[in-house]
Amino acid sequence: MSTDLTPSQRDEFDARCQLMDHQHQKMCEYGNEFIENALHIRENKLFRGIYDTFDDFMAVRFGKTRQWLTQQSKRLNAGNHLPKDVQIRLSTGQSLATPPEQKTTQP
Repeated sequence: MSTDLTPSQRDEFDARCQLMDHQHQKMCEYGNEFIENALHIRENKLFRGIYDTFDDFMAVRFGKTRQWLTQQSKRLNAGNHLPKDVQIRLSTGQSLATPPEQKTTQP
């Protein structure tokens, strides 16, 4: 069942979508930097003395798994084999999705 929006609701929808478009673009841009920084921390073991393991760092600090980071880094590395004018960006759905092992089911 579909209900038409009032003119003010349509204006609100358009305004919020415009904001979301801008926010989505920023999330994609910063997503790549996030992955690169996390990989640098892992490779240089900069988490030592603060967290017991890199897994603990990712889980406690960001609610993400090491496996999630590995998956995201593979997406970034896939871009190395594309022409220079093609850019790879994380989609918001992928960057915000809860890993299957962290999802809970409700009875």
